[in-house]
Amino acid sequence: MNLPAPSSDLDETHDTSADHERLAIAIAERRQLARMLAASLDELRNTVDRRHAGVDAFKSLELAHAKLPSR
Repeated sequence: MNLPAPSSDLDETHDTSADHERLAIAIAERRQLARMLAASLDELRNTVDRRHAGVDAFKSLELAHAKLPSR
């Protein structure tokens, strides 16, 4: 594998502003994705909490019904 020798001339003349801009865009995209994932996780937690509350309420009704006098 023949790789060209690193050239210090290229390193000195390379415009890093485009690299910085691409990096800033990539960071912003990942932050946006992180916010979206966090919102989805919160929504999922809320759904689970509501389901647990529903199950708890149902169990309470079952217990209350079991305590009613038989007819």
